[in-house]
Amino acid sequence: MKTLLAFILSAVACLNAAAQDYGKAIDPHAEFESRLAESSANVSTIKSRVHMEKKTAMLADMITADGMFYYSRPNRICMNYDGRRADKMIINNGTLKYVTNGKATTLDSRRNPVMKQVNDMISACMTGNIAFWEHDSETVYYDDNTRYTVVITPLNPRTKRYIKSIILRFDKKSMNLEDMKMVERNGDYTRYSYSDQQVNVPVDPALFDI
Repeated sequence: MKTLLAFILSAVACLNAAAQDYGKAIDPHAEFESRLAESSANVSTIKSRVHMEKKTAMLADMITADGMFYYSRPNRICMNYDGRRADKMIINNGTLKYVTNGKATTLDSRRNPVMKQVNDMISACMTGNIAFWEHDSETVYYDDNTRYTVVITPLNPRTKRYIKSIILRFDKKSMNLEDMKMVERNGDYTRYSYSDQQVNVPVDPALFDI
């Protein structure tokens, strides 16, 4: 009995420590929701640097890449990575295009739950649609005085097969999305960090051509 009690107390302590990393839990309807909606309403384009890191159990070393991120309403995303291979990812209103090692692959993201989640999640961040995060998900919000963190645990059975959790981090002052981490069921994860963000600057529409 004492051993069981010690285990429970230890587990609770670990959970509390993890939550403290994000700050204190908050009610999003008190401030976060209105601030994000107000900020997002004035955004038509975003241009920024992006750093991607992917951790997988199959590889000892983490995969990393740096490049440029572009967003344009209503639902267009482009990530062009640096390097001779010129890898890129384009999402244009539900259609996804990968270019890896010069080889292009095009598919309907609606048939790919993981990429659809990436598409929908980034778009929801840019438009301030927190109702999307809370649909079929358990969502908790935190404030650490400099950043807001949103921890999303999908409840939809189809999505749960691929994604364990999604963690979004917003700069509290600008309300810009700074970091998005997607954790898969097996513990593998992909993380996108955004920096040097420029809002409402000219973005070439050709970047989003499929």
